[in-house]
Amino acid sequence: MFLWNCGNCGHAKSYYIFVEKRSKIVKFDSTFVKVADITGGNIDLNSEGILERYFEMIQVYLDSTKYGKTLPKKVTGTFFKGQEEVVIDSANIYTRETVLGAGIFVQQKIIGDETRLKLVIYKDNEDSEPLILEFDIEQNSWKERRSSCLAEYLRL
Repeated sequence: MFLWNCGNCGHAKSYYIFVEKRSKIVKFDSTFVKVADITGGNIDLNSEGILERYFEMIQVYLDSTKYGKTLPKKVTGTFFKGQEEVVIDSANIYTRETVLGAGIFVQQKIIGDETRLKLVIYKDNEDSEPLILEFDIEQNSWKERRSSCLAEYLRL
């Protein structure tokens, strides 16, 4: 902070525009889901050539008392971008047993216009009745100016 207030970095004229984001899951079925969260932020250039934060991981932990302790045999997923449906590649969805219960992890770059996630979970096999979970996603983004001088100093 001293460098920013008193040093040359605070008076530097060079800056860059950065798009900051906040994403969270605001609504889900709490009967079967214990925790649902969006994590795994990464920074990349967007279509306008501006640095932007993207999230790449959705973590869903199933409630072991309602769902059971066994891992699902198959999980399929779909993102909704307005009215458009985007099917998630099955290689990007994996399950793992965790301390919180059965964990479902969806690893895909979330651009910013996704409004809903739908997971279809098959507990035993594809002939059994699937459990369908829907998650509402809320995303906010804003542009901010960041000092190029301070960014270079922090990379040292």
